[in-house]
Amino acid sequence: MFFFSKIKKSLLIKSVLTAVLIVSIVFAILVPRAFKLLDSIVEEQIRHHSSELAGVIDSAVRASLLSRDPKLGNKALNRLLKQPALSLRYALVYDNKGSLFAQAGLVNPALIPAKDTSLTQTQQDGIYDDHHILKLESLIIGSVEYGFSVDNELRFRSKLRRQGTIVTMSALLATAAFFGLFGLSITRQLKKLIIGTHAIAAGDYTNKVNVSSKDEIGQLSSDFNSMIDAIRDKTDTIDESKRFLEGITDNIEGMIYRYNNSQQWNLRYVSAGAEKLTGYSSQELISNDGFDFSAFIFQEDRQLVWDAIQYSVSNQQGFSINYRILTRKGEVKWVLDRGRQIKTDESQIEGIIIDISSQKQAEIEQKKAEQQSRQYLGQLAQLNRVNTLGEMTAGIAHEINQPLSSIVTRSGAARRRLASLTPDMKKVDSALKAISEQALRAGNVIQRMRDLVSVQKSERDSVYPNELLKEALKIIKIDGAWFDNSIETKFSPDLPPVLVDKIQIQQVVLNLLRNAQDAMHLLPPDERIIILRSTQLDDDFVQISIIDQGVGIDFETESELLNAFFTTKKTGMGMGLSICRTIMTAHEGQLWFSRNDNKGVSFHITLPIVHEKNNDGGNK
Repeated sequence: MFFFSKIKKSLLIKSVLTAVLIVSIVFAILVPRAFKLLDSIVEEQIRHHSSELAGVIDSAVRASLLSRDPKLGNKALNRLLKQPALSLRYALVYDNKGSLFAQAGLVNPALIPAKDTSLTQTQQDGIYDDHHILKLESLIIGSVEYGFSVDNELRFRSKLRRQGTIVTMSALLATAAFFGLFGLSITRQLKKLIIGTHAIAAGDYTNKVNVSSKDEIGQLSSDFNSMIDAIRDKTDTIDESKRFLEGITDNIEGMIYRYNNSQQWNLRYVSAGAEKLTGYSSQELISNDGFDFSAFIFQEDRQLVWDAIQYSVSNQQGFSINYRILTRKGEVKWVLDRGRQIKTDESQIEGIIIDISSQKQAEIEQKKAEQQSRQYLGQLAQLNRVNTLGEMTAGIAHEINQPLSSIVTRSGAARRRLASLTPDMKKVDSALKAISEQALRAGNVIQRMRDLVSVQKSERDSVYPNELLKEALKIIKIDGAWFDNSIETKFSPDLPPVLVDKIQIQQVVLNLLRNAQDAMHLLPPDERIIILRSTQLDDDFVQISIIDQGVGIDFETESELLNAFFTTKKTGMGMGLSICRTIMTAHEGQLWFSRNDNKGVSFHITLPIVHEKNNDGGNK
């Protein structure tokens, strides 16, 4: 607005100065020429009358005066012509006694008054020009004021000069006044523009400029009104977008922010969600220039947050971090902060902070539930193993009875040999060695059973899958029923280790092997072949498959097979496959089955591969 005020004053001053300058130039050119022409006219008149006077003197005075005393006459004539006021029409020459000595003129000499000493001085002053008395030796030369006067001409010229000056100054003032009024009319129109700009600054876009002239100011006013319409339309669009954006940001669950990327993190913008998140209104946070947003962050988390943000800035990427804040009421909240750097004159960060306290609490509850679930799963698996052990009782009794019978037989033989007069110590030693081996065999069987049914804390460790499968085979073969079954192992070499609970995975494998055995119990012994296969599925999982040649699964059974309490066995509980699927899910793996091309079913499980960690904390 100050800019338009300056324009207004500048136009008025420039209009007046321009008018004065133009008139001054005109008069500076014309007035000297007029005065010069006036001087020429006056000088011409003077020359004309001077030459006329010279003729008078030449024709009259010269005749009388010069004839009597030529030297004195010429001297008097020259002096007379050098007088400043050449007003002589008639020349009178008196002697020093006042007597008329000579006279000359263009009119009748009789009309020339004589020097009458009887007249009073006042009367003489009316006839004679005492101002031009010239005393020259014995002569007195005077003149009668009659006719042309150089003084009058000079006074007239001075008068004209004064009048010309007055006219010039009047013209200058009139011109200045005219252009001043013209400039004032322009500034009045500009004042309307200034009022319009003030209205725009105040947010009023209805105050248009009413200027009907067709000149440049009128065009400027028309363009100004068009600009107001365009600004009003743009402002309406911006206001609508702003209301729309504020409606979105106010309803977003969280706080949208922008702050300077410094240790103080001075806030430049926060949405209305700040009050719900922190307890402070957005006005409180923005109006306080010295407010340090980092003061909200939990003391133990501040450095972690700062490092994460600076890392994202230096790598020109966004960030997403979880940390804790302390609200106005002293409440601790977990938040998720997602943001990025924006390029302005000063480095700034913008993003959104969301309250994830409920999610964190749910995660804690979930971890507790998972821990309880693992405990229940462990207990259930242990019960299932006990049940499996019960089903394997006959085989276990056979496995233990054989070494015990051998021990009894061998110990009896050793005693008899020792009781003879000449004992064969080699045979005794061989019998004792056999007794030791059979005792160790029985102890191993008992230890495996103990490991199978013992209640242990679920712990996951890095295990090579092929070794895990071999130990499971040693346990399953304790059952004497397996003497009529054949297991073919197809293990891929150099498989990477997997992260599992070894006892639980062995339980899954044992359960699937026993199911495969039951599916083939009607087949001839030479056709009861089970394939146990291990292979690497991809970079993240190892796959184990148990393939049987049994009767298969019908379509009605397929959808219910993995559900709890569903069984196809007369004495089954329907929990085996359900427990196996639960164990695999807890291990982030899967359990599924597929029909073979010829006959039988294949069950598959996947186990997560252990990934080594590189130096920066990531997996490779």
